[in-house]
Amino acid sequence: MVLCVSDILWSPAGITEDGLPIEPHPELEVTDGWYRLRAQVDLPMARAVRKGTIRIGRKIGVAGAKVCVLVFLESISQRNKSAYLPFFLLICIAVNREERSL
Repeated sequence: MVLCVSDILWSPAGITEDGLPIEPHPELEVTDGWYRLRAQVDLPMARAVRKGTIRIGRKIGVAGAKVCVLVFLESISQRNKSAYLPFFLLICIAVNREERSL
């Protein structure tokens, strides 16, 4: 499937208890033109985001991704669900200009 990167969200930077810096990690928001979903990326894809290879508006071809749902229990009677796609470099490719239409 071909998805468009509609936003890039960055985790906050910080410092560990040992004094080592925590590098911000990107999370993508992708869309098929109708629905939007967050995508967690692995380290090779995070490097591509930092280099600008993957950026807002870029379309990527994805194969084999499955939607995962996290459930956070805020109380016994209340649940907050958030869905995301885990992306790995091996299942994503940049899409050629001719294949970019949704």
